[in-house]
Amino acid sequence: MPSIPGKYQHFKNEDIDDYFSAVGVPYLARKMMSMSSPLMEISLDGDKMTIKSTSMMRTIESTFTLGEEYDEKMPDTTLKSKTVIIGDDELLTESLIPDSEYKTKRHYKFTDEGVVVEHDIKKLKRFFESWRMAILPMKSVILWEQPWHPAALLAGVSFYHLLLWLMDLDFLAALAFTGMTLNMVDFLLPVVCNSIYNPKSWTNEQDKEFEKTCESIAVLKQKIVQFGKRYMALRTNSPVMYYVVTIGTLTIFTWISIWINNMMLIFLVEVVLVLLPGIQHRGLLNMGLSLINKCKPIKAD
Repeated sequence: MPSIPGKYQHFKNEDIDDYFSAVGVPYLARKMMSMSSPLMEISLDGDKMTIKSTSMMRTIESTFTLGEEYDEKMPDTTLKSKTVIIGDDELLTESLIPDSEYKTKRHYKFTDEGVVVEHDIKKLKRFFESWRMAILPMKSVILWEQPWHPAALLAGVSFYHLLLWLMDLDFLAALAFTGMTLNMVDFLLPVVCNSIYNPKSWTNEQDKEFEKTCESIAVLKQKIVQFGKRYMALRTNSPVMYYVVTIGTLTIFTWISIWINNMMLIFLVEVVLVLLPGIQHRGLLNMGLSLINKCKPIKAD
C-alpha cells in the first residue's frame, strides 16, 4: 500500500503556471491557482483515489480510478486526464492538451514538508541545466542551420567509427567504450562550455529558445512512449498482428545482419538518426514523399 494517503499542505509549485497555460486555463484563474496553497486530503480505496483540495476560496473534490481516464474540471475547460502512482511518494497526472494530440504532465511529490507540484517541461529544464550552454549550438547543428552542418555530423560519426575500427574492438568492448565516452562528454562538456561562455551572459531570448528545445524533447519523448503503448496494445487487441509484425521485423533484421557487418550496420543506423532531424526540419522528407506520391506508374504500350 503506497504511503501517499493522508493530509498535506501544498507548499510549493515548480512553474506549474506553464502547465495551466498549456491546458487552456485563463490568465487570472491560473495565476490564482499557482499562488494558492490548499490543504490536500488524499484517500485510497483499492484503485479508487479521492483528492480533496481546500483553500480559502473554495473546496474541490475529485474521485477517479488510478490508471484510467477521467474528466478533470478546470476553470473554463475540462481535461481528459489519467493519474498513476510512481513509487511510494509521487503521483503523475497526464492530461490531453485541448484541441491537440499531445499530452502534458504534472508530478506531485509528497514529502514531510508537504506536496510539491512540478511541470514536466520544467523538470526537463532542470535536468539539462548544466548542458544549456551547449544544447543551443548542438540544436543548430542537428537542424542544419548552416550548410556545413550535415557534413560535420557525418564527419563526427565517421571519425568515431574509425576509432572503433582502428582499436579493433568487439561488440561488447565497443559498447563499453561508447558508454565511457558518453560519460566523459557528460562530465567535461558543461565544464568547458561554462569556462568559454559566461553563464551570466545568458539572455531571456536564449532561455526561451532553451525552453522550446525542452518542449521539443518532451514531445519527442511523448511520441516514442505513445508508439510503444500502441505497439504493446496490439498484443492484447490483435495478437496475430502483433506476432506477425514482431517476428517479421526480427527476421528481417537477422537476415540483414548476416549479410552486412554489424559495425557497418550500426554506423548506417547512426548516420540516419543524426541526419533525420535536419532532413525533417528542412522539409526534405515531406518533399521526397510528395514526389513519390506524384509519380504515376508507367504503363507499357
